[in-house]
Amino acid sequence: MSNHYNDDSLFTWDEIKENFNKSSILIGNGLSQSIWSKYSYKSLFEIGCSSAHDFNLLEAEIALFKKYDTHNYEKILSLLNIAIEVLKTFGQDSTQFIEIYERIKNCLIHSIHSIHIPWSDIPAESFEIIRNELRNYEFVFTTNYDLILYWSIMHKYPPDGFRDYFFSDDFDLSNVDIWDERITKILYLHGGIHLYKPTFGNTIKRRKTRTKNLLEIFGDKFENGIEAVPLMVTEGSWQEKLNAIQRSDYLQFAYEQLKTRNENIVIYGHSLSDEDLHIYKALEGKVKKIAISIYHSDDNLDKIKEKKRKFNNLFTNAEKYYFSYKTHPLGNEQLKVR
Repeated sequence: MSNHYNDDSLFTWDEIKENFNKSSILIGNGLSQSIWSKYSYKSLFEIGCSSAHDFNLLEAEIALFKKYDTHNYEKILSLLNIAIEVLKTFGQDSTQFIEIYERIKNCLIHSIHSIHIPWSDIPAESFEIIRNELRNYEFVFTTNYDLILYWSIMHKYPPDGFRDYFFSDDFDLSNVDIWDERITKILYLHGGIHLYKPTFGNTIKRRKTRTKNLLEIFGDKFENGIEAVPLMVTEGSWQEKLNAIQRSDYLQFAYEQLKTRNENIVIYGHSLSDEDLHIYKALEGKVKKIAISIYHSDDNLDKIKEKKRKFNNLFTNAEKYYFSYKTHPLGNEQLKVR
């Protein structure tokens, strides 16, 4: 039933969803942007250029974005990493570039926090739509940092039917068994605003306090006074991202779970860009059927062919089902916050 790989035809989700019942789903930034349009490279760059927080971009750094005609932090971070490696190879001092790299990375993290949609702005019905759809999958993987999926799962408390492997506030690698096959497992492949990496010890999932929500405690020290560093993989290239993942107990576990998926998978709102090649490598040669959402407009059908060609070249052996993003429950127009 798979559609033609090289034309501009697309399935509706209803036409193919029976092939992907209780499969895995990989969710990218396309979902977040469809709900809150400010989750875009351009908006994050504009926040970084402002003086809204203490981590704004300097003039020379803004000029670097403009020189390469991009709003994408990851592309600039990747370029800086290349420059650092070149200087190291020739025995030159790379300290200045390392400092710039860290400053831009911190600016990205704080821009993501600054631009985050408040919980109160998202209607309860939206959380219900997302939650109900996620229950159709065995595993939910996401590379998004925002709290939309987390809020959707926690919309009903306790979050019956979902587990995120945090059976206490700390992630415990010796306690990751979930025997109930009816449970939907959710894993944050690149971390998230609610996850933190203390100087020593395991990854921690923070919870709201009696006086502050998760956005308000962002970056606050822990109660014992230890600095709280958000666990967010914002490195530039896929190799740097993979290195960061391998330095985290939780992220390494999440990535290994993705690598062991050999059933069918749905890819929603994820472009699998060059900076996310490690995600593709985790799936390469393992999955048999893939449903891929395609973002499109009716007046530019060539874009559909272009996106199909990309995924055709990536997943050469899998049976591919290309479907229109807006026919999926996660693409419901009702989810968009105006």
